[in-house]
Amino acid sequence: MAEVTQTATTATGKRKTAIARVRLLPGTGQVEVNGKSAEQYFPRDALRGLIAQPMTAANVVGRYDVFANITGGGVAGQASALRHGIARALEKLAWPATPPPVMLANTS
Repeated sequence: MAEVTQTATTATGKRKTAIARVRLLPGTGQVEVNGKSAEQYFPRDALRGLIAQPMTAANVVGRYDVFANITGGGVAGQASALRHGIARALEKLAWPATPPPVMLANTS
């Protein structure tokens, strides 16, 4: 990961009608969505895997805690909006001048 320029950041992710407001803080990898753990909020493993993709692509799994408020849409749309928000927060946090690996991974 590139040199971190801030200790915390916020970003917004969107998918269809779902909107996720994401706050990323240094931590242990905890994900909290609307006051619940990710395991409680997203019942399917596929959805939890989806929200982990940006952290895996940026090689920062377990280094940041994610706190999100999500409104609108269905569960799958909300998971995609959260993924988008996490990717944008990572981009703002560590790669202000160059394209991050998260974005480069989606160009194949």
